[in-house]
Amino acid sequence: MLFRSLPRPLVVFSVYTANPSVATDAALRATLQSIPPRCSSLLLGDFNSHSLLLGAARTNAAGRRLADTADDFDMLLANTPGTPTLHSPPGAIASAPDLAFASARLRSRVTGWRTDDDIGSDHLPVLFNIRSKQRQQTGRRRRWRTNDKTAKRYAEALASPLRGWTQHANARSAGQLWDSWRRIVLST
Repeated sequence: MLFRSLPRPLVVFSVYTANPSVATDAALRATLQSIPPRCSSLLLGDFNSHSLLLGAARTNAAGRRLADTADDFDMLLANTPGTPTLHSPPGAIASAPDLAFASARLRSRVTGWRTDDDIGSDHLPVLFNIRSKQRQQTGRRRRWRTNDKTAKRYAEALASPLRGWTQHANARSAGQLWDSWRRIVLST
């Protein structure tokens, strides 16, 4: 779908990957390469992939490939990590196969990601908002690739802000902690 009512055209892709494979990953990459450079994009769907980088409790091969693809195309996760999007049987690990990615220029305008009440499916509805006006950014945000080469520098860049975060962790609600953590990571 292509929406032209926002400041930039917005391309929305809906994806269902029943059995993630190298072939489905190649198709996803080809789709993302087809996005015109002037467009913002949303990639939404049931990927059946698990990665710690995408908020899952574990990582599998499909999750590693999906995280790499998202990183290569500057697609940022909009989900709240740790929030399940699938009803799991009692005693099973909660799962979030339903993911929402936004292009880097759009991600700062995606707000309020959440799941809604059960509608009779084993998947929960996922809702979020897109602000129509982009806030003025002060300065250029540094981007980090998720590979071993930059991991040490990234950890060092996070160390100072996180020291202040942990000192006040006991005085905040879980929601406030998550918002604070997310701001630190996204601004680093």
